[in-house]
Amino acid sequence: MKKLIIVLLGLVISSNIFAVDVEKLANTELMSKKGIVYEKAEAINLLNDYIGVYKEGKAVYLYNTTNTDLFAMFKTGVRSASLDEVVKTSQITNLNFTVNGDVKVHISYYSTSGEIIICSAK
Repeated sequence: MKKLIIVLLGLVISSNIFAVDVEKLANTELMSKKGIVYEKAEAINLLNDYIGVYKEGKAVYLYNTTNTDLFAMFKTGVRSASLDEVVKTSQITNLNFTVNGDVKVHISYYSTSGEIIICSAK
């Protein structure tokens, strides 16, 4: 865990804090990914398009790219991921994912900037 904290501090120092590319929040982009179950490396790539992903050994950590807060840990890695729901308002884009078949991940963004407002996993 100490090593993870050091790595995340390195992320902050190296300015890897970023907002999601707003083009990835476009309806056409999101709808092309919705409902598809991605496996292994493709699942991690899907998540990495919308949230921070850090791998250490078999473990995979998800973090908020706006403030580097960790919000989920998968000790045995990410086996699958799917974008299940997209809810857009005039200012906010909400995405709901399922990871490994049973973990629900919710992420909300400002639609114009791509900045993450909130992210959670259940």
